[in-house]
Amino acid sequence: MPEALETPLSVIQHHTLLTLDPVVQYGALEALKHEEDVEALVSAYRQRRDYTLEKFNAVPDVRALPAKGSFYLTLDCSAYMRRRSITSSLDLAEGIIRATNVATVPGSDFGIPETLRLSYSSRRYEEGIDRLVEFFCTH
Repeated sequence: MPEALETPLSVIQHHTLLTLDPVVQYGALEALKHEEDVEALVSAYRQRRDYTLEKFNAVPDVRALPAKGSFYLTLDCSAYMRRRSITSSLDLAEGIIRATNVATVPGSDFGIPETLRLSYSSRRYEEGIDRLVEFFCTH
């Protein structure tokens, strides 16, 4: 490549790679045309968050930490993991899926190794939460 093009092409590449994907931008524009659908989804996710917080209030050694403005929730499992000598959230997530058929995401993927991440997006979300609560209370 000619040296004279190095800087302009680097600028173009940076702005192309560091922006939100156009597909997502067009999706957001389309969502603005369907406000009632967006409100219904926000309401469903809010109910799922509240359900999780209520259910995990009774679970020893695990705290539910809701995110602000997201469809994810984090479970702080540090006390649970220490009491049971579980060394990684990946090990915990694997144990949970084997015992309950509920998938969680290890917090170690996000730099918070004693947590699990849950998504509100499953249609069977409450059933999954009930299985997780039972797991944490009986294992």
